[in-house]
Amino acid sequence: MALALLHSLALGSVQRSVLITDGGSACMKSMLSAAGLRVVERHLSVAELAAGSLAEHDAVIVRSATTLDAGAIAAGAAGALRVIGRAGVGVDNIDVAAARHSGCWVLNTAGASTGSVVELTVAHLLGAARRVSYADRQLRSGVWAKGKLGGHELRGKRLRLGGVG
Repeated sequence: MALALLHSLALGSVQRSVLITDGGSACMKSMLSAAGLRVVERHLSVAELAAGSLAEHDAVIVRSATTLDAGAIAAGAAGALRVIGRAGVGVDNIDVAAARHSGCWVLNTAGASTGSVVELTVAHLLGAARRVSYADRQLRSGVWAKGKLGGHELRGKRLRLGGVG
């Protein structure tokens, strides 16, 4: 849906502009360019955001380094800004209510990092069971603590996961 919405920006005779403030993959930039959008990469300071630097772009794509507050969004929407994309799961750095009030769409890439999060969780579980972090700290300080590690083998064990979010 996000790409379709951005692609709809490219329709018409005017080339639309997408600002990427916090970097992005070559694949993302290539897809945006292939959709006929002009891709601009530039980090904006808080002062530049407040001064309306987003107004010259039809869309902005941020990661976690850029916070879009009500003032920055209103200043951008007073110009061309209509789409705010978050290259990440959450939108905690975007004032979604202000975006809606200003007539801007807010999109994110929900689920994009699910595989990475699962892999990291499994790695941490294995590391905790085998006390890898403790062993690493001991070895780096010159102590061979093989007898003190007492890690647990996971074969035959059950794991119960409880979620909160």
